[in-house]
Amino acid sequence: MPFQFIDNSAIDRRSRKLIRSHVMKGINKGRTISRPSKKQPIRQRVTPVTPDTELFDYTCISGPSSVVEQISGPSMLSSIATPVGRRFSSVRLPIELGPYARSRLTQFLQLVDESLYPPEFCYQPDYATSVYVEFMSIDAAFLHCTIALSTSFIDLFLGNQEVISRSAIPPEALMHIAHAFRLTNGKLSSHEALNNHTLAAVVCLSLHEQLLRDYTTGRIHLAGLAKIVGLRGGLLQLPRELAQKICRCDIDVALHDGTPPLLRYPGLSGDQVYATFGSTRKHSRLADLHPDSALGCIAADISTVADFLNSETRHRKLDPLTYQDLVVDLGYRLLEYRPPCGDESLDTLHEALHLALTAFMTTFIMHFGHQRQIRFDSLSIRLKDALHKPWTSEPANRPFLLWALVVGGISEFDLGDYDWLLPEIRRAADGLGIYDWESVRVVMLQYPWVKVLHDDQAKRLWGSASSF
Repeated sequence: MPFQFIDNSAIDRRSRKLIRSHVMKGINKGRTISRPSKKQPIRQRVTPVTPDTELFDYTCISGPSSVVEQISGPSMLSSIATPVGRRFSSVRLPIELGPYARSRLTQFLQLVDESLYPPEFCYQPDYATSVYVEFMSIDAAFLHCTIALSTSFIDLFLGNQEVISRSAIPPEALMHIAHAFRLTNGKLSSHEALNNHTLAAVVCLSLHEQLLRDYTTGRIHLAGLAKIVGLRGGLLQLPRELAQKICRCDIDVALHDGTPPLLRYPGLSGDQVYATFGSTRKHSRLADLHPDSALGCIAADISTVADFLNSETRHRKLDPLTYQDLVVDLGYRLLEYRPPCGDESLDTLHEALHLALTAFMTTFIMHFGHQRQIRFDSLSIRLKDALHKPWTSEPANRPFLLWALVVGGISEFDLGDYDWLLPEIRRAADGLGIYDWESVRVVMLQYPWVKVLHDDQAKRLWGSASSF
């Protein structure tokens, strides 16, 4: 049988393709072929939560913004509501979150926003430009701590629980806190120690301890924050939103401990408070107590703010950061006030005025479930003592006494104080010939008072006092 040789030179291109296709059918039999898409992926897969989760290498683009801004409305785009649970659906996060975790985180942040920026007075914050959304997208430590806060304290902000103990923290939150501590400690030992997102992570850790009412640990975090802020050149070198959060932690610790604040936010001066509203200072009946000039200016500025917030004709709301500037500035001025030496009886009256104004300002700091505020132990003890001094027996001081008792009752005093508080409220009202809530409200409105914030709680307090 003669040999037969195959001549490949006579095979055309089409025939070669058919031969190769036939050969590959046998090789690929039973296999599933998956070819990569030719399109550029829109979103890359994020890193799952592991003990070794690290940061993405991004550069923070936020810079400091002006301290005092005019009242202005939001852009049309920022006024469009984001569906619940989807605020971060288009944000690339450094750790992977499921739909439920994203929804819970969104709900928690909305509750915090409503607490810090009451929608009755403020425009909704523009999340697209928030430095905190930016920090969550680039910093795993900050995101871990924020998730821990949302897991541990959402019931506190909903008003479902009065206090959260460390033993009640869910295991999931403990895991995130552990990651946050590990990553933050690593950054504090590196070139990232002075970065904005490192500061934000420490602020978040401090807030976590304060919500647990562990002010000793919170104070340690705050001391570290103060040191970093000093190395950065002061609060004005930070993004405005971040500087305000640091100041809020500073004010909270000072109010709880009764100690001077560590920092000072040079955001507003007293003259700028009423200029922000385009009006003149509002003097309430607090001027009848003849406070010294420093305390008198603070009282007038607080009355001016309250008058604006009560205005029935105002058509514009405050920018959220402008609102926080007011709260932070007045908080620091009250904490730094030192009365001049003088007549002792007058000093005790002015001390009560100072403490009552401070208690009034705490109602703007943070609300839990729109039912109650944070109670600051040192302030409540000092205010209770001031409301039992000899000045309270003077008939001319009865209207102020009633206002101070009610303000203390809706801010710093709790159910354990009702045994002495309710009889005192009833006695002060009887001395003024007042026997119903509407008459009490008339007296309240002669002093700093914000109806939408204070009326409901004060009405319930009066109901308890009148039936005591």
